[in-house]
Amino acid sequence: MDLPYDPRVEAQGDHVMNSGDDEHGHGRNPVESLLGTVIQMKRLWVRHEIEAPPATVWGLLSDPESWPSWGPTVRSAELRGDSLRSGATGTVTTVLGFGLPFVITEFDDGARWAWRVGGVAATDHTVDPLDEDRCRVGFGVPWLAAPYLAVCRVALRRLESMATCARGDE
Repeated sequence: MDLPYDPRVEAQGDHVMNSGDDEHGHGRNPVESLLGTVIQMKRLWVRHEIEAPPATVWGLLSDPESWPSWGPTVRSAELRGDSLRSGATGTVTTVLGFGLPFVITEFDDGARWAWRVGGVAATDHTVDPLDEDRCRVGFGVPWLAAPYLAVCRVALRRLESMATCARGDE
């Protein structure tokens, strides 16, 4: 099923702590932030409802072996350790053949994970259950990476196809 183009994109605050911040996240001034780490950044989101159990979709999102199947920019992924969790590391190989280190920066099992790739804040992934057989999947990107939302839309279509096929196999 092809998703219609949906120009609606949500912006949401996402606080990034850095070594110059105090425990409340206060730190460098905006000029210093541009030269170093951005302290406060917005994420832009694309979301889509999928007619599949949230656990099925989460299984696809959180399994590095599945990433190349739905992620248009991913050729392969190797996780160090046995499970995706906060602090987990690995290597993702892009379709251009570049291997980049990643670290999972946020993880809420069954609901959300975010990562840094090559030292840069990258995609946030969410699954929001709507009922036992339907969920809303979202990808968030830093606002500087807004064009990457087009890639995320392709990923959503692929995830939907994979999840509904998996549902048919049950």
